[in-house]
Amino acid sequence: VPDANPCFNMSCSPYHYCSVDSNNRPSCLPDPDPCQNYWCSEYYHCEVDAWNYPSCTPDSDPCWNVTCSSYHHCETDSHNRPRCIADPDPCQNVTCMPDFHCEADPWNQPGCVADPDPCSSMTCYPYHHCEVDSNNHPHCINDPDPCQNVTCSSYYHCEVDIQNYPYCVADPDPCSGTTCPPYWYCNVTTQNQPVCEKDPDPCSNVTCNEYFHCEVDYFDNDPSCVPDANPCFNMSCSPYHYCSVDGNNRPSCLPDPDPCQNYWCSEYYHCEVDAWN
Repeated sequence: VPDANPCFNMSCSPYHYCSVDSNNRPSCLPDPDPCQNYWCSEYYHCEVDAWNYPSCTPDSDPCWNVTCSSYHHCETDSHNRPRCIADPDPCQNVTCMPDFHCEADPWNQPGCVADPDPCSSMTCYPYHHCEVDSNNHPHCINDPDPCQNVTCSSYYHCEVDIQNYPYCVADPDPCSGTTCPPYWYCNVTTQNQPVCEKDPDPCSNVTCNEYFHCEVDYFDNDPSCVPDANPCFNMSCSPYHYCSVDGNNRPSCLPDPDPCQNYWCSEYYHCEVDAWN
């Protein structure tokens, strides 16, 4: 008859068990499912090697049922856990209009944004400004009209020097091309217009002969020499002489024509005139 339990003293390696065949011979056979009570973490599963040892191996594709948002894709970490990460270049197939470029937002969504201003870091001299050429290079160029906001005082105007700096210079003399009548002079109005005005003293440069003086015509402002009113006024003549004015308005003392006319003599006497009249 067969022994009671041939496997009683039989020792099998792990994940094997003792089995008795029809001849009551014991032998070690692999466990039918070593993974049955073997626990693996998430995204791992149990597999059995050639010696019937179970072990945890990564799932073949933990990402197969993971859906990521646009411009993201699924990858596994060192623990075979799936995760969504940003695509390396969401702008790769995005075309923007001129002066715009593609950038990704915090959610890795691509979008067209304006190019940064190349002039933002450019410092130009006063009365110059920055402009960008066709190659997007910044350059400092002259302002079109530096005098636009410059106010000069009367009879001055704004001009620009070689460095495009505005400065005030005197207006050209408005009277330089103006011809006024004699004894008139050119003056400039508050509107910088030339106007002819009367010389305030045309007689200042006129010399008249003795017993003449300078007078000015009211209408044309011409000076002329006219006779003094009475050259004899301050003239003192000797007795029996009188003051007379010649054609040049010069006074002179002349003898009376008949000094005896009003001279009375006594009887037997008559009047005669001596050498001094």
